[in-house]
This record gives sequence, C-alpha cells and structure tokens, in this order.
Amino acid sequence: MTIDPRYKYYAISAVSLAIISFSIYFLLGGTKEYEVQESGAVSYDIVGTPFKGRYVADSARMIFEDIRSKIINEDWKGDLVELTYPPEDGDEINQFFGVLLTGRVTQIEGNYQLKKLRAPGSLTVNLSMHWLVRPSREKIQTMIFDYAQERGIALEDFFMQLYLPDNSVTIEAFVK
Repeated sequence: MTIDPRYKYYAISAVSLAIISFSIYFLLGGTKEYEVQESGAVSYDIVGTPFKGRYVADSARMIFEDIRSKIINEDWKGDLVELTYPPEDGDEINQFFGVLLTGRVTQIEGNYQLKKLRAPGSLTVNLSMHWLVRPSREKIQTMIFDYAQERGIALEDFFMQLYLPDNSVTIEAFVK
C-alpha cells in the first residue's frame, strides 16, 4: 500500500502548524499559572466616571480613553481601573472607569467623581500573560467566587480590574 504524497504533505503541514501555534501560545504566556490570593485590608482612592449602558456603546470606550489619556498626560498619577457592578438591566452594564491614585488629590475638576474603597480584605488574581491568551474576566470572577465560597468568605458584588503599565491585569474582589 502506498500513501498518496498529498497526505504526507497535509500531515507535515498540520504537525508544523500545531508546533508553531503552541510556540506562539507559550511565548505569549499562555502556560503561565494563576491563582487566587488573599490580601489584607485595602484602602483605595479612585477618581473617574461611572458608565451605565449597552456594552457596545461607543460612550464606554470614550470614557475609558479619556481616563487613560489623564494617566498618559500625567494629569493624574496612578493606574487605570475598571469597576464592574452587576447589571441592573439585562442588556446594560454598570461600570466605573477611573484611576487608582498613588498620591493625594485635593480637587477634582469636571464631571469626575472620587470613589473611596475600603475593605477588610480582598481576593486577587494576577494575570501577567498577553491579552490574546489571557482567560476571560468571567472565568476569573467565577474562580474567585468559588474560592470564596469554599472558604466561607462573603464578597461585595463588584470586581475591580487593575491595568498595570507592564500590560498585566489584576482582578480583585473585596471582602464584606
């Protein structure tokens, strides 16, 4: 029995593609492990803007870019954060885009709000892989809820996503 040369070509191509795909996945950090970590009391000051509306709305992106420009232009010192609350309506999202301040703010100009987050503790997951191979926010939130439920920890009903300058993301839930 002879094997058609086309099938050898297809097999070699498939194996090569699989090797290249895994190599890219590995280089982007797809194999890095992540776990839920407990931390002590937190005290955060966040300046930003709330958003309620449809997820596909351009206004959410515009708010996000406005806050990001405040960091880039060094109007505010800190890291970009996104607070995600449970939706009040099925099609709408409830978020707060802001800057987790590293210094003190004495005056807030414009339509921005100061939000003070205080909690006796938090659960965090640090994701240092590239965004293309990063697990979804929903997967991480479920992982945090499961961890809290196993240990009997009561959590607030919102999450904070912290975008760090090195392109890593920290997702944090707060203890009640």
